[in-house]
Amino acid sequence: MERNIAGTWTCVARAALPAIVLAALGGCGGGGGESSTPSVTLVEDAQTTWTATSSTGGSFQMQRITGHATGDVTQLSGRTIYVQLSGATGLVDPAPTILADSSGNFQIEINGTPLKTAGDYTGQIAVSACFDLACTQPLKGSPVTLPYHLTVLQSLAVPSATVSAQTTFGKMSAGVDVPFTLPSNMTSVTANVTPVTRSPSAATFGGFAASAAVSSTAGQGVVHVDLGAGSLGTFTGTVNVATHSTGPGGDLLSVQSFNVQYTITADPTVDVWMTGTGALSIPQGQVLVDYNHGQYRLYEADGSTPAITGTGTTYLSAPAAAAGKTLVSSWHSLTPELANYVCINTTDCLPPGVYTAVDHYHYQKNGATLNYDVPVTLTITP
Repeated sequence: MERNIAGTWTCVARAALPAIVLAALGGCGGGGGESSTPSVTLVEDAQTTWTATSSTGGSFQMQRITGHATGDVTQLSGRTIYVQLSGATGLVDPAPTILADSSGNFQIEINGTPLKTAGDYTGQIAVSACFDLACTQPLKGSPVTLPYHLTVLQSLAVPSATVSAQTTFGKMSAGVDVPFTLPSNMTSVTANVTPVTRSPSAATFGGFAASAAVSSTAGQGVVHVDLGAGSLGTFTGTVNVATHSTGPGGDLLSVQSFNVQYTITADPTVDVWMTGTGALSIPQGQVLVDYNHGQYRLYEADGSTPAITGTGTTYLSAPAAAAGKTLVSSWHSLTPELANYVCINTTDCLPPGVYTAVDHYHYQKNGATLNYDVPVTLTITP
């Protein structure tokens, strides 16, 4: 196979040999190994150590060796020059790309190859240019070299298959924990979920939430995915895990993803599912803490959104020390927002303890008004 690599030079890449055959100043001529050796010397530009960091599964970015040939480069016309790379096995492609011009300037491009083994590698890459395949007749100045210090980190590895979870309508799932392999020298890890797809499209869903942390198993992390409430259907989200690692060549960001598929199936005994928090802890003496009414959400099995109205609160229990306090039977309010009061103008405060109540709701379904109750717990801490 022949391919043009510069304005006046041609490269013949032979797949069976780890070498490139370079014909200077003309077509690919001669069979190599001519008796006279041209008085041409390769002069390499000053090189600094190639220092870089990558990870398994990735590759290093292309690196260049530059220089020029001195002497009468016209003597190379019609000659075949064999170019071969050695060193950095498993880190770089053994077949470099050669760029040259009629003035004798040359550039050798060394490309990375897919990395398989983590480690810290130090050595020297040598690129030889010879008149024969066995390289018994090298050009003067050959080989040109490039010192390197390359670090290959163990990459982030997350599940390749979709993670599945299931619950029945009316039962909140505990979520899923997904283990993954931590990269080397990791400094931070985060996780998020991209927008969710729904089947059927009319299904309602509270959403996914993901968090990532280092687990107790060495070299492992875990992503916890919270699975929201919803109507009947299948919900799919993509969890993106991102890590930062450090190495001699600088910081390395790794991002990998996996899918979570969550299915909510029917429970013939449950028509409606109301979710939200009815528990709150408040320090003694704090006048008011409120939280948004939207923390309660009603789900119909078929995905419809019925109207819901709060109708009142029944107070169930309170500490004995609260007897006679003004707020003992009025500490909770449904409108205009859910609110919990523990003091009146910083006086007449409810004492520490646990207070319970039930919120009553009406919602419309198929033309009928149905009732739904939500327990509420208030804990006042000393």
